[in-house]
Amino acid sequence: MQNRGGYRLGSLVLVAGVLAASSAQALTIRFATEAAYPPYNTTLPNGKIGGFEPELIDAICKKIQANCTIIKNDWDSAFTNLDAKKYDVVADSVTINAERKQKWLFSTPYAKVPVSFVGKAKRFPYSYISAMELAGRKVGVQGGSSYDTYLQKMLKNAANVSRITYEKTDDMYKALAKGEIDVALDDMATTQESFLKDHRKDGFEFVGSPSRDKNMVGEGVGFVVRLSDKALKAQLDKGIEMVRQDGTLTTLAQKYFMFGIEP
Repeated sequence: MQNRGGYRLGSLVLVAGVLAASSAQALTIRFATEAAYPPYNTTLPNGKIGGFEPELIDAICKKIQANCTIIKNDWDSAFTNLDAKKYDVVADSVTINAERKQKWLFSTPYAKVPVSFVGKAKRFPYSYISAMELAGRKVGVQGGSSYDTYLQKMLKNAANVSRITYEKTDDMYKALAKGEIDVALDDMATTQESFLKDHRKDGFEFVGSPSRDKNMVGEGVGFVVRLSDKALKAQLDKGIEMVRQDGTLTTLAQKYFMFGIEP
């Protein structure tokens, strides 16, 4: 009996030790998003963070068995606070491009959405919009975005075009609705969700042609981590591939977007 009792106690100690070690080794990941860029991320009426990216994060974290939290953080300080280690990952529809890849690591892309101008359809009856068509206009864009970088290059030698930047796209779309700007540049998914679904009746529409120009959409949208966090990037890549393989990514894309977004 003593031997059996001793064996049982030893087994319990061993199991407890294994569980403790397993718990200690569990990956903890802190994600940050602005929660104001639907359909990618938004603040729900109950105050919680929702949208495509939070649901994607939840699915990925279950696959890689990580303990994950999502923190609300403004776009303007997203990368500064990542570098300051206030969180581990930026998840905010971040376009993967060469300039950003010099400073941070990106996961494999999980979305690639075309970009378009939006404005009053009668004012912009063009199949293509260049700096010439924007002459005398006020153009809105989110400051610091890849679309802003593209727009600055596009308007470099343009005469009489005002580029107006906004910290949040919500403010940009409010300005467009009020007539404070003539046209805005953004990805089509956000434009549809944040603006057109309520303002088509007012004569607003996508204008010009949708673009998948690599200077704007880059390699697609991915999670951002610090250059030193190669192991974390590998885990995120693994999770993205798992949700792609089991169909979760497609299911979420169909829930939140009107068109295909997979890279």
